[in-house]
Amino acid sequence: MVDEELNKRHLIELGFIKEYLEEIDFKTTILEKSEKNIPFSTLVSVIGKDYKNLERIVNLNFIPTYKELTENILVLQILSVVFCEFKVENKRSVEKILNTINSQLIVGTYSLNEKNQIIFRYIYIVPISGKISKNEFIDTLMLFSYMQELYNDIIESVAIGDKKLYEALEDLKFENK
Repeated sequence: MVDEELNKRHLIELGFIKEYLEEIDFKTTILEKSEKNIPFSTLVSVIGKDYKNLERIVNLNFIPTYKELTENILVLQILSVVFCEFKVENKRSVEKILNTINSQLIVGTYSLNEKNQIIFRYIYIVPISGKISKNEFIDTLMLFSYMQELYNDIIESVAIGDKKLYEALEDLKFENK
């Protein structure tokens, strides 16, 4: 459970991030923690369009941690759902292609959640002694966005069955030469 003092700090940091993102014309909103349906205060932002011209949305929230393990840092999660068609019969192939892609990423990791949604996630560490650096954060978010965009089409081609796993793996080898 996040205590109220820490939640206030999280809201302040999310406020800084909101300002940074609005300065570069991203639409943002902060959803404050509520007992009933929002476990953590979350910043939601549209950070551009994906390869299918759909808005790419990221959620940013601080993950509660054990104070004795993280007394000098705050742990910020950057998370995006990859909106693509997904045939459940291709789940094993999707898991394998995500695992292979994860080994090639500079920033972030792909996974499947319990609803079989493809998630792209990155953990950003914030020093507790100061506020988030604008330039470092924007650079990291842009890299996060680029890494996601780089692989979305190949992931979806496997998820909907347009490509067999072995074909997608060969494509990844070719792209990385």
